[in-house]
Amino acid sequence: MVQAKFAVPLVVPIWDKRNEPLPFSPPPMITCYRCANRNEDDHAYCGHCGARLDEPSRSGATVTAPESERPVWTADPVIGLRIRNTLTEFDLPVWRRETSIGRAKTCDVVLPSAAVSSVHCMIERREGGICVVHDRGSKNGILSERTHRRMFELSAGSLFMVGNVPMVAFSASMQGVRATLQYFLGFDERHQRGVEDALEAAGQRLHVLLAAPPGGQADRVAEILHGSGPGARQPFHVAPRIPAGRRAQRELFSAASNGTLVLGVDDVPGEIVVVRECLRSNAFNARVIAVGRDPASAVGSEMLEGSGPGHAVAVHIPALIERAETDRMKLVSILGEATARRLGVEPFSVSPYLGALLRHDWPNNLDELEETIERLLVLQREGGNQRAAARALGLSRGSWARWFQAFRQDGA
Repeated sequence: MVQAKFAVPLVVPIWDKRNEPLPFSPPPMITCYRCANRNEDDHAYCGHCGARLDEPSRSGATVTAPESERPVWTADPVIGLRIRNTLTEFDLPVWRRETSIGRAKTCDVVLPSAAVSSVHCMIERREGGICVVHDRGSKNGILSERTHRRMFELSAGSLFMVGNVPMVAFSASMQGVRATLQYFLGFDERHQRGVEDALEAAGQRLHVLLAAPPGGQADRVAEILHGSGPGARQPFHVAPRIPAGRRAQRELFSAASNGTLVLGVDDVPGEIVVVRECLRSNAFNARVIAVGRDPASAVGSEMLEGSGPGHAVAVHIPALIERAETDRMKLVSILGEATARRLGVEPFSVSPYLGALLRHDWPNNLDELEETIERLLVLQREGGNQRAAARALGLSRGSWARWFQAFRQDGA
């Protein structure tokens, strides 16, 4: 049985022999001398670079397989499954030919649900890393793209239902995007639906209503949604507000043609009309990301309803005060390490500032947290000299003193 994993980002999985024995021995492998790719030993050529697997030629030249004999490896193979909107993940080892999914404890992926058959389905790993799902005569079947299917190809981002359990397939690159989105949207279980919706919006170029608090860095989330899906090389255009006048609006949509248009919205009647027309007669094929404060706004309703079923999602960036204490401490750890590398100093100890970091209400959210971490690290670099730290940051002594006194009072 594959053990559920909770750490992100996930790399190509390796079976942990300490947990339980392998269901069967993995095929013998041979390492390519040229690119270090692991190949089954009955292959003559490397599946990654095409080099001969026996040995380099005596002349030193690389011997590669003829084009007709080179196995083509899919660019971004599926390496795992996740129960949608949760942190429960299962590895799909790339060397395993078949992976069983079902309720029985002998299955590789165990889903303890009465709606799941003992052996519900199998995932076959074919040449090149392609995964194909086969129904094994289950009672409730497999639902993919709203249709019951006996067999279908599984790709990164695929959504399907095993009985009543919603599953999503992921690749290594998707896990990197997921970990980045969790930084903004939340690491714990209750925020995973928002992360899943954001991943789906990125992969399918859905319109997005992005509700963000002050300092929530919605612009960075919009960049991630644009850059991690199809159309990443198309235009990315940001408009802080919808311009007045039809000509200016047409020029705005033209600038984002076939790409992504990020609109700042304030929920005024004129904006609703523009958003409605943009979504219903989008001649420029632009994906719209509307950034506002209120997810229940009139503009938001128009985004979700006016674009048609399944064409838009709402993604909420939570305020830091809404995130769990463990979430905030994880953010501090991530920011501390990243900012320390940028400043060329050792990561600081959280202990002296723990009370202040946990008790502060962070009205300016991620912007304020990042600024606070940088100031504390500069203070550490200057040996605790507050005057030198203020000078290094370009702050007046009065500004520094007021900030530092207020910060320390939060920890009192």
